[in-house]
Amino acid sequence: LRDCTQLHIACHMRRGSTVFVRGNAPEVVTHEPVVLAAPALLERAVLNSCHSANLARLLHARVACPVFCWASRVEDEAARLFGEAVWSSLLLGRSDREAFEFGRFAVTADTKPTTARDGRPARSQKFTLRDPDAAATEAICEAGIRLVPAGVPELYDGTRFPFCLSFELPALAS
Repeated sequence: LRDCTQLHIACHMRRGSTVFVRGNAPEVVTHEPVVLAAPALLERAVLNSCHSANLARLLHARVACPVFCWASRVEDEAARLFGEAVWSSLLLGRSDREAFEFGRFAVTADTKPTTARDGRPARSQKFTLRDPDAAATEAICEAGIRLVPAGVPELYDGTRFPFCLSFELPALAS
C-alpha cells in the first residue's frame, strides 16, 4: 500500500472489524491496522462493505481524503453496482460528489423482472437506499412493487461530515 493513491476495499465488515480472506481462511482485523497501513498520499478510498462508515471516519481523519462507504449493511449486488458506478464516473473525470451520486443512482436504477397489471412481462426498480436492518425495512412503490433495502451509502469528503441525500424514484408506469 505504500505508494497507493486509490484504495478499494471489498470485504465483509462488522462494526469495529474487517474480515479478509487469506487463502481459504477468514482473517478478522480491527480497523486500526487498516488505518495505519493507509499511505499518506492516498487520494481516495472506496470501502465497499457493510458497516464501513466507522473505518471511513478513522481513515478520513488520518489521511483527509474522500472516502466512500456504507453506514449500514449492504446487499452484495448493490455494493457491486455502487462500486462499478463510482469508479467509472471517476475515470470519466467526474468529481467525488458526482461519482457518489452516480453510484447511488446506479443502485436505485437497477431493475428486476415483474409482471405488469395487464399480465405482460415488465421491469421495475429493485433497490431502495434504506438500511436493511431498520425496523421498517420493506419499502413499497405506489404501484405496489416491493423494493429491496440496499443499504445507506455515505461520502466523507472535505467537509468531514457524511454526505447523504435520500430520494426515491417515482413508480414505473405499467
